[in-house]
Amino acid sequence: MENVESKGDYRKFLKEPTSFRLDLGDYIPNIQIENVNRVFLYDLIKSNYLIAVFLSTTCSSCEQALEGMQTFCAKNPEINIAAFIHTEPTLFEMLKKYVNNLFPLFYMDKEVMKFELQVKSFPLGLTINGKGQVLESGPVGAEFSFERLKTPLRKLL
Repeated sequence: MENVESKGDYRKFLKEPTSFRLDLGDYIPNIQIENVNRVFLYDLIKSNYLIAVFLSTTCSSCEQALEGMQTFCAKNPEINIAAFIHTEPTLFEMLKKYVNNLFPLFYMDKEVMKFELQVKSFPLGLTINGKGQVLESGPVGAEFSFERLKTPLRKLL
């Protein structure tokens, strides 16, 4: 394990991530999410936060979460939110048209979600601050669950 104190950064005072799942206070890794344009997860953090939603078309409740996310984004157009979905390539293109630019939608392999980001259940929402630290985490579905993810941002919004 690397000695963080030798780096001299702010993370030396904060908790270490768990190996089971991301918890409040953990840092989400800055993984590359798009190869063509070389987009990294932290590139999506604007206005000092990001609400990240992880979905899969193999999950039965993810359809409701996608609909709830659309309703939430229509009522909160200023919110910085992005969705990451595991699906078939043809279905991904259809879903991009379906969300109609309400929020950015990225393809992400389920193995990347599971092993690199410790996202082991779907649908899951994370509120991340400007330094990549998890402020809120939980299952999403109806619109109110997205409002809960917005709670730690009340001083920013």
